[in-house]
Amino acid sequence: MRVFVSHASEDKARVRELADALRSRGFDPWLDEWEIHGGDDFVRRINEGIHACPVAVIVFSASAWRSPWVDAETSYLAYARIKEGKVVVPLVLGDVASESIPALLRPVHRHRIDRIDDIAAALRAQPQPASTRALDGPGDRVVITLKRVAPRGVDVRVTISGLEYGKASLTELPRELQVARDAFLRGALQGTMRAPSAHQRAQAESLLAQLGRQLRDVCLPSDAQSALAALVQPRVGNAVDVVFEADDPELLGLPFEALRLADDSLLATAASVVVWRRPLGLAATSLRA
Repeated sequence: MRVFVSHASEDKARVRELADALRSRGFDPWLDEWEIHGGDDFVRRINEGIHACPVAVIVFSASAWRSPWVDAETSYLAYARIKEGKVVVPLVLGDVASESIPALLRPVHRHRIDRIDDIAAALRAQPQPASTRALDGPGDRVVITLKRVAPRGVDVRVTISGLEYGKASLTELPRELQVARDAFLRGALQGTMRAPSAHQRAQAESLLAQLGRQLRDVCLPSDAQSALAALVQPRVGNAVDVVFEADDPELLGLPFEALRLADDSLLATAASVVVWRRPLGLAATSLRA
């Protein structure tokens, strides 16, 4: 099995030990110093290596954060894990905080670089079945599920292309969200009756922002918030369907279009995003041609 090894050049000695250990266990590591020779187009060779390897490891360390090559390789491999089923195993060298791991890879179990047998077992794991990765249209699908738990509780679950990125159980919708929702709806109704003044417009925008932040905190628990923010970054050809689904009229009627991302921008206005809602259990479809 060919294994692409993404790493910073400063970690070369430890990474070489890793590659030798993997080779002794029947793997064929793709290591730049073994694969790229004098006169080679190294960018083309790296592209070929990533494409040829069905699995990859990324060595995260203090040096890795300063490497533009590790950054670029990590960006693609996180994408390939979701869209192409590539097995990606994050490895840790030294002291690395979990918050430093890119959001789209945090759900993947990490191994220390010296745990060779554990790494080998993870690399042999089969890719995600096609059924869990299949999309209904040309792009990523984020599904945010809100399910009523008697009497007033709410279970929240977020998946991106079939992989779970966050979940939470609430005893009820937060009071702050209910207040922000009701205030926004009152303001929206009043706004249809007369031309608002500048003060009224500013007040309405403030209410909308408060509502969006409350929706973000409820609908994007755990790593889902940072994962979604990374996913909707503008890229050529990027397309993201964001689906809100619920089994309760109150939950399905929440003004999800007001949801704010971590940078306080509106999710619904992101160029790559289509936001829509459906009753829980309705057969999947797509708004994209």
